[in-house]
Amino acid sequence: MEQIRIVVTIDGEGVDVNDKLYIMKVIDDSTSDVLQNIEIKQIVSRDSYAFIIDKNNKLLSMGDNEYGQLGLGDNKSRNIFTYTGYDNVKQVTCGDNHTFIIDKNGKLLATGYNAYGQLGLRDNINRSSFTDTNYYDVQQVICGNNHTFIIDKDNKLLVTGYNKDGRLGLGNNENKNVFVDTGYANVKQVVCGTYHTCIIDEYDRLLSTGRNDKGQLGLGDNKDRSIFTYTGHDGVRQVACGGYHTIIIDKDSDLLATGDNGYGQLGLGDNDDRNIFTNTGIRDIKQIIGGKYHTLIMGKGCSLLVAGYDEYNQSYADNVDNKNVFTKIN
Repeated sequence: MEQIRIVVTIDGEGVDVNDKLYIMKVIDDSTSDVLQNIEIKQIVSRDSYAFIIDKNNKLLSMGDNEYGQLGLGDNKSRNIFTYTGYDNVKQVTCGDNHTFIIDKNGKLLATGYNAYGQLGLRDNINRSSFTDTNYYDVQQVICGNNHTFIIDKDNKLLVTGYNKDGRLGLGNNENKNVFVDTGYANVKQVVCGTYHTCIIDEYDRLLSTGRNDKGQLGLGDNKDRSIFTYTGHDGVRQVACGGYHTIIIDKDSDLLATGDNGYGQLGLGDNDDRNIFTNTGIRDIKQIIGGKYHTLIMGKGCSLLVAGYDEYNQSYADNVDNKNVFTKIN
């Protein structure tokens, strides 16, 4: 199946949870035909598949389904949004090829690729239908590349899946196929990069673990970690992870970045990697989002700025060029 791009437009001046979202086009490399026009409340997507919650609170999925990640009971890919049989779900979260939902009754269900135990089902067998993990009243699910974190009903941070680079933060490099307690509770934010993880703990300290070949952990070196390690930054307001880079809003409202900068995704005016958090010169940012090789930020007045890889025109700018400084796109 050819890779699907989902183009979403927003009806309204600002990006707000109350704005109406519309899927305007579903396109591949050869066509831009409008296939669907669905009013939706929420969209969650990865590179090649997506879920939506429509205006009637129905959960629909579309895209690559090689591993059963669409939760439709088979491995047939879809080129049109298809009803999963679930309504009123509380959360949908996608990994690279696996998906979790918290259903209307508070059950945690999982489907898709499970070679590393990322579904937390005590085995390594893929699923094509949403399967009960036997966890209830889970507050949040965060999916990484091939690993998954949850915040359970007692505010404990649990994790399962791939761990050869230490991204689970358990102090070892063993994969897990059942959710394991990390020893952290009451964390304020958990964010996964491709091979690394960052958390803001209950004391507003930023900690990181996992692969660090590009300096993405912000620890002043390029050594991997297998345990959550304090970065020296406290009072952190927000963190976002790209594929191999990390961005934070610090206690002074400054935007700082570290890690891979081969495409200028750190927005520092060059293409040199960093292994410590470096001030971008931008502040008072409302929201930060890390793409694999690009970074999107929302500033005052809901203005959007982007830096990094732009071959597919992620910036929607007039010229398709990589950007090593944050460039306004609206």
